[in-house]
Amino acid sequence: MTDSLRIASPASAAADFHRVIRPVVIFAWIGLNSVALLSQPFDPYPYILLNLVLSTLAALQAPVIMMSQNRQELVIAPTPRTTTK
Repeated sequence: MTDSLRIASPASAAADFHRVIRPVVIFAWIGLNSVALLSQPFDPYPYILLNLVLSTLAALQAPVIMMSQNRQELVIAPTPRTTTK
């Protein structure tokens, strides 16, 4: 097993933590820009900066998740059995 596959599972588990935090950050970002900063929002309505941040996060997480899935397939793969007739 390669080093990248050994690192992939803990990194993928850490990515699961983002499932909880990400919506909170997104709603806070939108709320802050839409309500509190009506005079000068730092990222106005199309939220291009937010889109860039989320796209970058997805691009960084995708290979780690793929490596983790490949590792899980190796762990779960059935061992070959010899059959006798």
